[in-house]
Amino acid sequence: MKRFFYPERVAIIGVSGTPTNLGRLIIQNLIEFGFEGSYYAVGMKSGSVFGKPIYPSVLDVPDELDLAMILVRAEQVPLVAEECGRKGIKRLVISTAGFSEYRREKKGLENQLLEICERYGIRFIGPNCMAVVNMENGLCLPFVLSRKADWQKGPVGIVAQSGNWAMQSSQYLSYAKIGVNKVASIGNKLNVDEVDLLEYYLEDPQTEIICLYLEGLSRARKLFELACSANKPLIIHKSNISSLSHGIAQSHTSSLASDEKVVNSAFKQAGIIHVGSLEEMLDCVKVLLLPPLRGNRLVSISTTGGQSVIIADECQQNGFTLPPLPQTFYDWLQSNGRAKIITLTNPLDLGDIYDINVFIQAIEKLQGLSKIDGIFYNLSYSIGWEKSINQPYQKLFDYCSQVNKHSRIPIIIRLSCDHPIALLESNKSLSVPFFESLPGAFKAMRKVLDAQQVKPL
Repeated sequence: MKRFFYPERVAIIGVSGTPTNLGRLIIQNLIEFGFEGSYYAVGMKSGSVFGKPIYPSVLDVPDELDLAMILVRAEQVPLVAEECGRKGIKRLVISTAGFSEYRREKKGLENQLLEICERYGIRFIGPNCMAVVNMENGLCLPFVLSRKADWQKGPVGIVAQSGNWAMQSSQYLSYAKIGVNKVASIGNKLNVDEVDLLEYYLEDPQTEIICLYLEGLSRARKLFELACSANKPLIIHKSNISSLSHGIAQSHTSSLASDEKVVNSAFKQAGIIHVGSLEEMLDCVKVLLLPPLRGNRLVSISTTGGQSVIIADECQQNGFTLPPLPQTFYDWLQSNGRAKIITLTNPLDLGDIYDINVFIQAIEKLQGLSKIDGIFYNLSYSIGWEKSINQPYQKLFDYCSQVNKHSRIPIIIRLSCDHPIALLESNKSLSVPFFESLPGAFKAMRKVLDAQQVKPL
């Protein structure tokens, strides 16, 4: 699998000089991302693109090739694969759609493609996929034009049947300043499937967290065996589990459905984190980047009484507890209050204290307590009040970021604001992942804790 992500010489097949040509857009992506290898344009019409000649066939390319990216009409794919085999190319990525996901009678075309690739010892990803991305070497093969500035290199590896899910999840993770390392959109997974890529990601030192989007399971038993023995967290968004989605998935990637109850049970036993949306996936990744929750005992800190009540409800609904804290700690906090009119309990309402240094000292004291497993910090602010996260709050978040690198217990931060623009600006400046949704944060914490209790990492 490594050869899909680290080729030295790549052929893009299906290129023309037309500005909207998809093959041409792929070459633009390679240029934009600074691909470290060489690339060659192949197309039916001669000419040039970005100063490179367009060869009529891969057989005309003067150099040896490691990988071919194919984006021609479905009927032409077997012929192109045959030429790739004759050229000695052992890895293909086939983005072309129009196979059995389109019409069942196209199954013969798939069988023809499989026979050719087996004869030449070729492995391929696809067809009907968005291709692969490797942030380590600038390999960016999707036919959707991308800006490198919108992508961030990080610890997450993605495998997805849906090209849109692959691209959107990459953007979610990049926006959150977490980033991705390798992305593979596998489409119909006619040859290479999620198990092949999961095996590779588990061995890849650059991939620390693995996220999958699957509409059907190709080799379920093998996948669960890998998950049970995996030393990296595995998040799976398994769709196509309802009667309404079966027909849609069949026409999308020709996937077979799975029973929801069976999937949930199997995932739970294997320690797989099962999510139902991109948002859940992102929240779970954020939790995984923190020190592990080792139990369900939390301390909640908030600056409003109303939020403290809501947090207490979320704790109970998600199986977390809010144990009482030492009286000496309450007394110390009370001495730092202004009006001293708030009775302190866990959850802590610190609305009477507007001193970042006290907040930091409180966290330091809580870190020393043995009977808590995590600190949940909820901060609500108004764009009219502080305009954004100003310098004092920057100090608080920088402190939390440093603590989370070596602490026994995690500090989970939820940030809410009455203006989305301010939240966007906060995301640019903060040095620690934060949650926007209160229910989303607690749901993710519960899912990750359940998985880690089955299989500690």
